Amino acid sequence: FFKKYRELRENPQTGYTQVGSTFENPHVSREFLESKIDTMSTQRIEQNIHGMFIDSGNEILDETSIQRSLSQSTGLRPRLVDHRYVTGWDLARKRTFTVGATLDVTNKPFQLVKIERFQHREWPYVYETIRKRKREYGGDTIIDSTGLGDVVISELADIAPQGFVFTTRSKADLLTNLQSEFEAGHIAVPQYETGTGDNDYWSLIDELRELDWEKNDHCDAVMAIALALWAAKSATSKTPFPGFRFGEV
Repeated sequence: FFKKYRELRENPQTGYTQVGSTFENPHVSREFLESKIDTMSTQRIEQNIHGMFIDSGNEILDETSIQRSLSQSTGLRPRLVDHRYVTGWDLARKRTFTVGATLDVTNKPFQLVKIERFQHREWPYVYETIRKRKREYGGDTIIDSTGLGDVVISELADIAPQGFVFTTRSKADLLTNLQSEFEAGHIAVPQYETGTGDNDYWSLIDELRELDWEKNDHCDAVMAIALALWAAKSATSKTPFPGFRFGEV
């Protein structure tokens, strides 16, 4: 799209281009735009309100990898018998969201088959949601245990989750692995959007595009996928015992 825009800008006789801020449009409420700014990331503000083409040069995932991942997706789907699954959970902090992402890791590319995103829920609800996903898909579960540590793992001892503590080093390793899997074409994600309840929407693909090495604290869904990919490294190396079917609890 940017390439086409640049071509038209350089050859105005072949077409028309216009850029500008939505604040310049008298038919759109200024109060509404200001309320959106309070809930949007910096990149979405620049792109969706100020009409800018965003490319900070610090993005983790390139557009080619994202588009290939979209084209390889078979969509969200329920558990399939004899398939292997892993689920990653990134837990909410104050203004962020709790997100669970389940991957079918039976074959490559790994398929994102389930995603759930919510905010402002009590811990008993969070624990039961994690247990429900385990019952639904089986397989391994990995959980962001940063700051909560043994408390989360202890509360969910019945499903034996793996804990992952975010540090500067471990987060860099996690994101490097995510980047490698996308660039290798080993992960497929669907086009997934959902309303946020305040006349706005959230898009998984937007979050994948916004992810960068420095400002990524709001990228809860991508972190959940990254955690699942991390767990997939060990899950896919397991050899089933005779009579054991992957995916069973």
